[in-house]
Amino acid sequence: MLKKPYIRIIPDFDCLFLDSEGICHEAFDDEIENNEYELGPCFRFAVPGIREWLERYTDATDFAETKTKPSFDWPAWHREGLLFAKEIRRNLPTCYTLYYDPPYEDKSKTLNLIEVDNDVNQVIESLPDTASVSFQKPSILDHLKIIVTRNQDILSITVKNQNISTLFTIYPNELNRIKHWLIQIIEDKEDAYQIHLNRTELMFFPQRIGLFPEMGRLWIQKGNSSDNIDSAYVNKREFVKSFYLSLMTELGFNIYDIKLSEDSYPEGESLIKYWIPYNKLKSRIIEWYITDEYYHNYPKPTDDSDLFVCDSYVMFPEYGGCIFWDTMGVGSGDSDTIFARNGHESGISLNVPGLHKWASYYDCHNESQSYEEYWEEGWKYALQVRKQIPKHIDLYYMCYNPERPKDRVLYNGSLPRIIVPFIDEKES
Repeated sequence: MLKKPYIRIIPDFDCLFLDSEGICHEAFDDEIENNEYELGPCFRFAVPGIREWLERYTDATDFAETKTKPSFDWPAWHREGLLFAKEIRRNLPTCYTLYYDPPYEDKSKTLNLIEVDNDVNQVIESLPDTASVSFQKPSILDHLKIIVTRNQDILSITVKNQNISTLFTIYPNELNRIKHWLIQIIEDKEDAYQIHLNRTELMFFPQRIGLFPEMGRLWIQKGNSSDNIDSAYVNKREFVKSFYLSLMTELGFNIYDIKLSEDSYPEGESLIKYWIPYNKLKSRIIEWYITDEYYHNYPKPTDDSDLFVCDSYVMFPEYGGCIFWDTMGVGSGDSDTIFARNGHESGISLNVPGLHKWASYYDCHNESQSYEEYWEEGWKYALQVRKQIPKHIDLYYMCYNPERPKDRVLYNGSLPRIIVPFIDEKES
């Protein structure tokens, strides 16, 4: 006879576990909770990936016929499920007994009802390692739309997907903490990462179990109410990339409080003050992490202490051969030169073979090259340009669409730009 209070993991089409009263609970937002005192001590915690694990089974099952696809790997799926159960056991109040019960549709006889205790490791070791099972992508994945607007020094961020729409604000003194929060997520040494911004709390829970360790659960809580939480199941690199680039684009372009005249650009100390917020967030470590070519081929940069950026350009082609556009959106260079401003600096000479032909895309393009191929070719040139300009200037390229992160996007002023990282060759 089952003890009370208990939790019984018994997957079904609308259920992850039963409580002591036989009431079914789902796992919305990877959340495991009990808020009924009569059932036992209350608890609430995240188990990133458990909803995706459950939906792999429900997607493969015809519940009317009580049959699961013959190709479904029950032993590997149960091994993963027991690892999730261990994580739940670790977070449950000790007075609860936890059980794991295979679904009704499982005719493989891999497991019977078992108690999840210290002996469960022996059962896990008897099942095949899920690392040998290959899936193209998670059955659940939220691509976030992140929109950043600036009103003087205050940034407003809207985070959206098909289920949520959350608006919160960021002040300049919080930008450095955001940088360190993102770096902590990258370094991945803890079970959860949280940051308080004004009246908003952001929490990221990395997925420790299952087939998709690159995933995680993002919670956004407004105010003090635990009922006011939005959540998304996200790819960690895509989230860091979209969050960082959305902020940096807003902080690094159209920032001077001037009329669009080259003669009125700020200089000296008045220039530096405009760039302080940008540099509070600026991180070579984050840029290394979100850029495939550098993440896979270069060691992680040591720190950001020697870096202060005070200028930015974005590289995209237009009619007439202009491909570099400055902080205020003024055309500022072609394939040979990034032009001087204010008359106090010499222009930056470029020597990038092939850049001129690539820059003529709009003037003489033919259908022999797709947008995808054109974008990839330009990115290779952008990497070469980056090596030829000073490190106090940031170079951006084309655009990034957080909602469609695998797509190559030609320039669109409403989207964040892609930063071309500066790499110190002495560190490589």
